[in-house]
Amino acid sequence: MNRFNAALPSSIRMLCIYLLLAGNAHAAIYKWVDENGNVQYTETPPPAEVKAETIQPPPSPMDSETAIKQLSEQERQLDESRKKRQEQAVQEARAADEIALQKKNCQMAKDRLASYASPRVKITQEDGSKVRATEEQRQEQIKKSEDMIKEFCKE
Repeated sequence: MNRFNAALPSSIRMLCIYLLLAGNAHAAIYKWVDENGNVQYTETPPPAEVKAETIQPPPSPMDSETAIKQLSEQERQLDESRKKRQEQAVQEARAADEIALQKKNCQMAKDRLASYASPRVKITQEDGSKVRATEEQRQEQIKKSEDMIKEFCKE
């Protein structure tokens, strides 16, 4: 038997021992009271008839550099979500303003159409004077008002 084969079983045994120890490093801790009233803390479960509380071990300590990196990442994520919320609020406000403006324009177009319903309509000229509109001018204004209603009143 050569030296390599003889060393192999002992190295496997050492590996198994390390794995067992590493597995116990994060094992649960059991807290229970024995028959004498003493509080016991063990890594092995108490006898079956004993009521025990399972306590998880505290998280392993973190080095400050890793903690700073995690904190910086969390701050970055919070900033991104804050910016997204602000952008969304601005977009919602713009959409609400646009809807309000569209409703206002719609009502103005309807009012304008109603004002041209009468055959005796006066129109204001560039100099500020009012004159009676001809039927042709009235029909032209009615057509413009109907077009405005189609554009602004999408109900």
